[in-house]
Amino acid sequence: MTDDNNKPHIDSLTSARFFAAIAVVFLHFSLYLNVNPFVYLFLSNGGIGVCFFFVLSGFILTYTYKDWFAGGVKINDYRRFIRARLARIYPMHVIALLLMTPVTLLLVWFTAGHVRSPYLAYSLLKSRSTEIIRCVRKTGVGSGSKILDVGCGQGSLLLRLHQIGFASLTGVDPFIARDIDYGNGIKIHKKHIQDITGEFDLVMFNHSFEHIPDQENTLRQVSKILSPTGICMIRIPTVTSLPWRMYRENWVQIDAPRHVYLHSIESIRLLASRFNLTLLNYFYDSHALQFLGSEQYCRSIPLINDRSFLVNPKNSIFGKKEIENFETMSRLLNKYKMGDQVVLLFTRPDVQALTADQAAEAACNA
Repeated sequence: MTDDNNKPHIDSLTSARFFAAIAVVFLHFSLYLNVNPFVYLFLSNGGIGVCFFFVLSGFILTYTYKDWFAGGVKINDYRRFIRARLARIYPMHVIALLLMTPVTLLLVWFTAGHVRSPYLAYSLLKSRSTEIIRCVRKTGVGSGSKILDVGCGQGSLLLRLHQIGFASLTGVDPFIARDIDYGNGIKIHKKHIQDITGEFDLVMFNHSFEHIPDQENTLRQVSKILSPTGICMIRIPTVTSLPWRMYRENWVQIDAPRHVYLHSIESIRLLASRFNLTLLNYFYDSHALQFLGSEQYCRSIPLINDRSFLVNPKNSIFGKKEIENFETMSRLLNKYKMGDQVVLLFTRPDVQALTADQAAEAACNA
């Protein structure tokens, strides 16, 4: 390896650079590789390769230029040094910038509204509507499908669904002040689900089911109003998860007394089966709150507190790096079905237009 002097190559460093570069590449692709958690944790430490390159750069600079400055720093030698550095580094930076800028702009354009930033985790923890919309699309419903959102509040999710083309949208929530008619086809009723009539292609509970005391009559009504090929989507926290086993009484999703029931996958499957609802598929959609909130509880910091990351990120015990790690680990747990939130898709077993296998395939691949 030489620079501006006739120094001999240090060939052994070439192979070391290769392994460090490969480690960095695996770091970037580790989330997309189908490997077990232990292999993932090994690959996710590939950032050490960057540290290696910093140390290597310092060594090579010293090795190459030490004779220049052995007798002190002279202005002419320093200028030559700076010019040599700029000539080596910045042309490649400029080329990379010119090549990647249009690619980046295209990616942003194609993923508008779906880009996630770990650094802005606190805002994503407050509003996960993008993830919810992805879940809705996985049910296979179309723009003309009749959708009922149970426990919808003021209907923020229904408004988002209307914006992307869904037309037949109904909400029900007994705790709103009065009925709401947005004038665009969205109607929200101040009722219990037992008071709703008609037939729906999708009945969804977006973290409302765990707040319902009478879950048996609720599922009985779902079975009555679900169309023959309809899907019931239930998003809930689950004890079939690593965070529950890790944190136990400090698990953030216990949330007593607001969470009346906390189900395992098997318990919700058995409960639904009593009311003619069959579990087609399920997938996990947990996020950083499972670690962030639980770690705060372990330190006696409530979610609503000046020291909470959700309230005052600058005053939190967690920095940017910790939040990024929480998000990374959450994606890993979701991949291996160990996160603390799950999306369950149910249908009636007497499906006429689709077999159970076809319905499951449509729900997973839509």
